[in-house]
Amino acid sequence: MRANPLLEDIPIIVMSGTSEAVVRESFTDYDAFVEKPYAADSLLQLVCHFAAHGRAQEAGGSAAAGPKLDASLQRFLRGLKI
Repeated sequence: MRANPLLEDIPIIVMSGTSEAVVRESFTDYDAFVEKPYAADSLLQLVCHFAAHGRAQEAGGSAAAGPKLDASLQRFLRGLKI
């Protein structure tokens, strides 16, 4: 997706039953990580956030998020119970 100019700005949310550390071994260019099981309403809030704000542009990162999150999105994700 990132190589395609028409798709490169679409946020990618990785959802997995495995840990984020294992996922990062194969794939790092994502915007948020959600570990299964998750609450559907929390995932919907995350999708709504990306719909309103688009992809983050600054480097960052957190235990619940991919490597390219800005500080406001990191705070938002920490508030979710995913």
